[in-house]
Amino acid sequence: MPDPNEIFRLRREGRSAEALEAARVGLSGREDDLWFLRAYAWVLYDQVKKIVDEYEKKRLSDSEMANRISPFMREFSKMAAPLRGDTAFSQMLRLAGKVSRHWPDFLAFSQWAGIDNFSEEDRAPFITDDGGRVDSLQQRFVRAIAREAASAPADVRQTADPVLWGLTILEKALSENPTDQWLNYYQSKIDLNEDRLDDAMRRLLPILKKQSRAAWPWALLAEILEKSHPEQAVVCYIHSTELAREEQEVARVRVRLAELLATQERFQEAAFQAQLAAAYREKNGFRTPAELSRLLQSDWYSRE
Repeated sequence: MPDPNEIFRLRREGRSAEALEAARVGLSGREDDLWFLRAYAWVLYDQVKKIVDEYEKKRLSDSEMANRISPFMREFSKMAAPLRGDTAFSQMLRLAGKVSRHWPDFLAFSQWAGIDNFSEEDRAPFITDDGGRVDSLQQRFVRAIAREAASAPADVRQTADPVLWGLTILEKALSENPTDQWLNYYQSKIDLNEDRLDDAMRRLLPILKKQSRAAWPWALLAEILEKSHPEQAVVCYIHSTELAREEQEVARVRVRLAELLATQERFQEAAFQAQLAAAYREKNGFRTPAELSRLLQSDWYSRE
């Protein structure tokens, strides 16, 4: 029967897959053995980290990453409950946060994991050598939960249990950190989607003052202005595209901007934005969303 020392030895020798099989074989009867569970968790960590690293190097699509990571995370959730508060537990949550934008099971996994089970080290901010401050892993994880809950469609926000849980996390985090710009940004997006435009604007304006040279707050301001001041919205969308440091920041913005320009019969400008949006997706091998396809197939686009 494999023991923790053997599993750690195989891991040190770079034989992580063998170590994982040994952990699986040896688990029965050791479900509460913390030393064994740590060994098991770290070899699961190795497998997940390989996937995350490949994904960050753009060697995996969103769906490929999700399909590969989910079985390991389910396996972790079945054995790791006694490790809450352990460094191995924290580090698995760190990896989950890295892919949170494109892993559909992130909120469900986070609901199981909770937000209070990080190691003591990972609950504290990190101070760099030059005295700078980096937010704690726990705080970054909470923001990822808030972001994903806020970005869920309105009907899902009202019915899906992991999303409802995520919204309670956002509400609690905002009550504890009412000036946190990211939490206010996510709440502003929810306010916008639920037609509380004044609340959305109230939360966004302090962020815009601090981040006036960033593309993302101008894009949200444009969304808020669309219904009441569509021409001003176009100006804000254009400004957002001009501020973006990387095209991926405004890939969706260009599509919405092209749609608005087309409704105002500014077809040449709309075609230009649609072309840039299409070129970015083609260059990176990304699929073309339905909204962009409609623009590219429109009568006015073919004339420009």
